[in-house]
Amino acid sequence: MKLPRHMILIFPLTLLLIVSIGFNIILAASDGAAEPGSDQDPLVSKSYVDASIEQYKKKVEELKKQVEELKSGGAGTAAQGFESVSIDAGKIVYTGAGTEIVMRSGKAVSVKGQNGGLCDTTSAKDLDNGQALEYNHLVISARDDGRGFKVTGQCWVLIRGGYKVEDAPVEKVEKPVETVTQKGIVNASSLNIRAEKSTSAQIVGSLVKGDSVTVLSKSGEWYNIKTANGVSGWVMGKYITMQQQ
Repeated sequence: MKLPRHMILIFPLTLLLIVSIGFNIILAASDGAAEPGSDQDPLVSKSYVDASIEQYKKKVEELKKQVEELKSGGAGTAAQGFESVSIDAGKIVYTGAGTEIVMRSGKAVSVKGQNGGLCDTTSAKDLDNGQALEYNHLVISARDDGRGFKVTGQCWVLIRGGYKVEDAPVEKVEKPVETVTQKGIVNASSLNIRAEKSTSAQIVGSLVKGDSVTVLSKSGEWYNIKTANGVSGWVMGKYITMQQQ
């Protein structure tokens, strides 16, 4: 049976309409789908979680590296040739010619050499003996003549160039002089009188056992005396027996 012409035209149009509606439904469903791992996604796969954790681990490692660079004096210092050094209190750092120093933390003071001290280029000034090094200032040692800096509180410094670290010399504390003005008798067979309180000082006179002297003052183990002949100087106190007044 032959279909009417209008029926032949309606059939393909109907089929096209059905296909179009189905395609639009699929698009709408895909547009409304939640992004994997978002708060709209009801299911999150283990592989997706593991991948996210790895990404965060990498970020944490990068942050750790940045923190370490800051602790050691800032990013790029190693590439510039600076060495990050921790130095204990009581040490002296002797610097070579052209050595550069940047104080990062702690306390340190300048030590002069034979021909001068360190130069603070940031402040454009020479540092006197005992003058504090300031944080983040570029300090330069012009010569290798014993100049450097003494650490008074544990510090971190950046150093580029030659240097050596040594124990600071023990400073001798001068004992106070005690005035006495008392008679004494020499108890040694012979005793040298010296110009200063030192066994290497110039000899200005001598005494023998039984000689009487006037002890003018005491300083540690040394006595400042005056003889009956008017000679004054220093003798070791253990060779003088003090007389009761």
